[in-house]
Amino acid sequence: MHSSKQRKLEAFVRNQVIMRVPLLIDDLLEASMYGEKVYGGVELDEIENLYITTEAEAQEQGYTSLAAMQEAGEDRREISEWWFVTAWLFGRLRAKGEPVIDSDYGYLWGRTCTGQAIFLDAVIEEIFDDTTAEIAKLTAANEGSG
Repeated sequence: MHSSKQRKLEAFVRNQVIMRVPLLIDDLLEASMYGEKVYGGVELDEIENLYITTEAEAQEQGYTSLAAMQEAGEDRREISEWWFVTAWLFGRLRAKGEPVIDSDYGYLWGRTCTGQAIFLDAVIEEIFDDTTAEIAKLTAANEGSG
């Protein structure tokens, strides 16, 4: 990755990703699953995009079809880390099909990979590239009208 883009991605993540919540969300989800009180709207049923729903994703995971993946009970995404994110990034992550929760505590992203800096995640780079393209398009439109 070009170092200039890497610096911009790092800044993007610093501005949009608030903090990691390593055990809190797991504990709250576990409490809600075992019939205890639900805290802050954090429960398994509130996780959007938790399940793989496309043939392409199933095939990327090595299954012949989505139905085969579902029959094997392997269609639930494995969340490695929970992060508080801004409302703006939450909306973009939701639109990209990432696991998210809109809780009473804030906007949460269930990151499905780990072991690398967040700015290296493909979904973060896609959102950054999409945003950069949108800004360039708006800038060109404004320059053309003025």
